[in-house]
Amino acid sequence: MLLMLAIAAVTTLGAAWLIWFMLGNGRLPKLNGDTAGLELIKVALAITAGIGATVALVVAYRKQRLSEAAEKRERAKHFHERYVTASEQLYSATAGVRQAGVYAMASLADDWDEGRQNCIDVLCGYMRMPYTPPEQPVPEGATPQQVAEYERNEREASMDRHVRRAVMDTIGWKLRAVPVYGNTWHEHIFDLTGAVIDGGDLSGARIIGGWVKFDGARFTGKVVRFNDASFSGGFVTFNDATFDSGHVDFRATRFSDVIVDFSGAKFSGATVSFDEGHFGAMLLDFRNSELTSGFLALTNAEFAGSTVAFDFAQLQGGKLGFDNSDFSAGSVGFEATRFGGSSVQFDNSEFTGAAVTFAGAKFLDGRVTFHNAAFRSPSVGFKYAHFKGATVDLSTPNTYTSPPSFDDFPDGVPEGLILPDPVGPTKD
Repeated sequence: MLLMLAIAAVTTLGAAWLIWFMLGNGRLPKLNGDTAGLELIKVALAITAGIGATVALVVAYRKQRLSEAAEKRERAKHFHERYVTASEQLYSATAGVRQAGVYAMASLADDWDEGRQNCIDVLCGYMRMPYTPPEQPVPEGATPQQVAEYERNEREASMDRHVRRAVMDTIGWKLRAVPVYGNTWHEHIFDLTGAVIDGGDLSGARIIGGWVKFDGARFTGKVVRFNDASFSGGFVTFNDATFDSGHVDFRATRFSDVIVDFSGAKFSGATVSFDEGHFGAMLLDFRNSELTSGFLALTNAEFAGSTVAFDFAQLQGGKLGFDNSDFSAGSVGFEATRFGGSSVQFDNSEFTGAAVTFAGAKFLDGRVTFHNAAFRSPSVGFKYAHFKGATVDLSTPNTYTSPPSFDDFPDGVPEGLILPDPVGPTKD
């Protein structure tokens, strides 16, 4: 800007000197004759006016830039003050103030595009704080003082549950909105690693990118809703999470172009339902997971291009259901899975194209049934499987035009493997 002002000053002085020179030397143009001199003066005056206008524009632009910078600093200061206030509320000793802090932080995240991830991190950080859900049993043989302390802890936990539920519901509320890149909560990271989750409504959420992390989390006691959600990008991970009670509901959820990872998860009492789910081109990973009790339901589902992996899983108890499902494309793998006591049901399902493999699986205990199933594609295989105590019942299929494939059985069909009569297994 200083350079432009200097150039303008020099140019203006030059034009002024030119006029002075002409006047000072008696060369003022006459009205009736010296048209060249008159035009020269006009040019000099025009140059001077143009330079003046340019200087005025530069000065105005500079003022605007300074004003915008000041406004930006003021805006940043305002957001910072709101952030500090909401954080202080969120970590107040009073539950009602903490809940107000949840909504204040969420409101700030809506307004502050550059700081939205920071606000989300604070809310998720609250969920990762130590927490014991209420409704715990009174310690046996507790003294009156211990009972009083127990009752006080129960009251505090009950109030904190409302705050934590507000965090989960707020995340669900924001993810139900129509995604607008850079202006909504979608495509951000929600780190709930190790959190205790005992309720929350994320039904209808739209996961289109980013990362929702429940790794090592514990789901207990209440209902967590993901029903009618759509997962169409990014990552949703439950690595090593524990589902010990309550209900995690993924009913009627649609999955495509996303990785949903339950590898290493432990299902020990909860109901986790994917009933009526649609699994497109995506990965649903249960590798190395453990099912000891409860119900893992993939019933009434459509597998139309997904990769569903239960490889190396331990199915020791509880129930795993694929009833009334359609396996049309993609793959479902139980490679090297240990069937050690769970009830696994494929009843009334249709196998029309998806590769369903039990290669190397060990059927040691429990029951696997295919009652009224339709085998219309040679895509179900039990190659290298071991049958040593469990019941695998294929005796009553609806359709058996493309039976499952097995190894040869030189010593006869293993005990526990029940095939349709008189149709036996096919051989490669």
